[in-house]
Amino acid sequence: MVRNFLFLVIILFLIISCRRTKTTDSELVEAERVVVKSQDAGSYVDIMFYYSNDHPELYMEQLPYDLIMCNAKDGAACYNFYANYLKIRNSGKFDKESIRKLDKPEQDFLIYMLNKGALREDMYCQMYLYYYYKNGIVVKKDSLKADSLSKIFPEGFFEKVDF
Repeated sequence: MVRNFLFLVIILFLIISCRRTKTTDSELVEAERVVVKSQDAGSYVDIMFYYSNDHPELYMEQLPYDLIMCNAKDGAACYNFYANYLKIRNSGKFDKESIRKLDKPEQDFLIYMLNKGALREDMYCQMYLYYYYKNGIVVKKDSLKADSLSKIFPEGFFEKVDF
C-alpha cells in the first residue's frame, strides 16, 4: 500500500512537472468534450488542473466531469466530487464537517461516493470514510468499518494525519 502510494505521488509529480503551466480555453473545451464522449483519464487531468490550478474560483464547473469519471470507475474522481460538492455547499471552502449541514439525501449520496471511491482504492475516500465512521458523523458510528479501513494504512498513520 505504501509502495503504491509512493508510486502514485511520483507519477503525479512527473505529470505536474512535465505539464505546461496553463491550459488554454480551447484546450479545456476539447478536454471536456473528450471526457463526456470517452471518459478519457488524461483529459480529465487537464480539466482538474484547469479548475484547481488555473481557475480555482470555478471549482463548481468541474463537478459534472467528476461525476462522469466516477461513473467510469475513477476512484479519485469520487473524492473530487465529494470535495467539490462540499465546497459548493460551504461558500467555496472545503470542510469535512460541513457535511453535517447538508440534507440527509445529500449526506447519503456523498457517503455513497466515498464508498465507491474507497472500493476503487482511493486513499482520500478511505481516509474520510474512516473519519466519519470512527466519529459517527452522518453515519452510525461503526468501529468495525473504521478498523477495517484503518488496516489499509500503515500503523500510526491516523495519529499523524490532521483531518
